[in-house]
This record gives sequence, C-alpha cells and structure tokens, in this order.
Amino acid sequence: MTVEAVEELVPRGHVHRRITTVVEKLRELDSVCVKIQSEQCTLADIRLLVDACAVKYPVADYLATTAAIIHSPLFESAIVKLHNDLPMSADETREVEGFVQPLADQPAGAPKKVDFATSVVRKSKKPRLAGQMAVQYYPLLTCAPPTRNTCERLFSECKLVLTSLRASTPRANVETAMFLYANRGVWNCATLLSCTEDCDTAQAAAVDFGQTWTA
Repeated sequence: MTVEAVEELVPRGHVHRRITTVVEKLRELDSVCVKIQSEQCTLADIRLLVDACAVKYPVADYLATTAAIIHSPLFESAIVKLHNDLPMSADETREVEGFVQPLADQPAGAPKKVDFATSVVRKSKKPRLAGQMAVQYYPLLTCAPPTRNTCERLFSECKLVLTSLRASTPRANVETAMFLYANRGVWNCATLLSCTEDCDTAQAAAVDFGQTWTA
C-alpha cells in the first residue's frame, strides 16, 4: 500500500469535523451508560440522566416517563418524587399506598411550661409539621434499584464476551452462557450435577417406557 492510497482513506475537512462531533456525542452517552451501572445510582438519578439525554438526543420515544418500555410509570414517578421530596399526585399516592409506614406512638411527656411568645410560635408550626409527617413510607421503597442498572451491566458484560473472536458462536450458546453467568449466585456445581442426574433418570425412564410399549 502506497502513501497516496493511505491519504485517500484519511478524512478531510468537514468529514473530519463530523466524525469528531460524533465521537464527542458517543463519549457523552457512554458516560451516562457507565454512570447508571453504579450500585449507588437511584431511580431519581436515572430519571435525571435520561431527561438530560432526551434534551440533547432523540431518545425520548423510548426513554421518556411515558415510554412503552416503562412497566409502571406512576410507581416510578412516585419513587422519584419521594427521593426529591416533591409532592405526589393522587394517582401516584395510590401506587405506593401499600408501602405506608404507620407512625410510631411517641410517649407523651409532661408538658413543659414556656412563655407566651414560645407557645404562639409552636402553635403556628404544629399544622405544618403535622402535614409533613402525616404519611411516612418504608425506607425499602426508596431503595428500589433501577432495572437499568442490572441491564446495563449485563449489556457491558455481553459486549466484553461477544468479541470478534466469537462472532461465529451461535446466539443460543451465548445467551445460555450469559444467563448462567448473570445468575451464578443461585446455582453451583451441585445444582449442575443434580440437573444431569435428573436428565439421565428421565432418559432411562423414557427408554424403559419405549421397551415396555414395544413388548
């Protein structure tokens, strides 16, 4: 290959600028993909990142709050508002009413004598505090991990496994291997041995049934 042939492949002018722009956009999107894989990333963080991407890139159709991919939009919106201490709508409140935590009965102590000014200030604060503490939710609700965390980690692992060296591997084999790897916490060698023994038993039973039927 000559120098002239290589020069023909080098992008020039506006083509180079377009490639540079695309690379910068890909870096931005990649930073979002990496960020949402964090275990500390909450639903509120995910919604913030997705909304920021929807402003700059055409992803609103499948990443917006009303996208078809979202299984429970109201439930997700309620959790996001709880994270951000925002008021919820009536529909959102109904979605999370099963997570309402009953208020603990506080022992009433002996009333403390205070002056007139202090009593007036306290009375003005009581209605506001009562409204804020009217409903409390179990902390487990706000700890719900986003589905995207696990999915993005699985996609990254698949990209690392499915390189050009494994391009000819059947998809079913890759899917089976990644499924076992993703769920490695629920099986071990004993599980595999028991599955093998069950298969052998089933095959032996099928053979015996066939011989009996033939006879």
